[in-house]
Amino acid sequence: MKSELAGRSIIIEMDANAKLGPQYIHKDPHGISPNGKILANIIERHAPVVANGTTRCSGTITRRRVTKNRTEESCIDIVMFSSDMSNSFMSLNIDEAKNHVLTKITKSKKGTTVKESDHNVLVTKFNDIYAHENVKEKVEVYNLKNSECQAKFKEFTSNTTMLSTVFDANENINVLASRFIKKT
Repeated sequence: MKSELAGRSIIIEMDANAKLGPQYIHKDPHGISPNGKILANIIERHAPVVANGTTRCSGTITRRRVTKNRTEESCIDIVMFSSDMSNSFMSLNIDEAKNHVLTKITKSKKGTTVKESDHNVLVTKFNDIYAHENVKEKVEVYNLKNSECQAKFKEFTSNTTMLSTVFDANENINVLASRFIKKT
């Protein structure tokens, strides 16, 4: 992931539409689904923590839908974060009691309709995790409209082979230009 390469942490909270199964979420009533296998591959490659499967998670079911024939329950809403944030992670509360349910209220000539979401709210808490001293300002490397920058660019590209070696690859010019800018 680009965040790993940049030394940054991530927090992802999503309706993944994927069932990870008991391997990742201990009380998951379902086995792993095809979408869950795709998500599991990402988890294996990048090793984020699945908050739903930790001991600091209260509740399991993130979606509950009642139909005429049955009640469907699943764990398809997932919270993940990079492993370096494990000490900052305090809790994940899945609101199975629907104390904070998302609700759509529609007014019409016929009256007011209230429709509650079939997804439960996920409340995730972290300690203060921001490292403000690591924030970098954006720096423009080469402003080619400026003669001083033109001279620096000419000197740099004349004395190194970095520019020519970047463009040896047979890739999109925008990708190659971005790669060159990152190296300078």
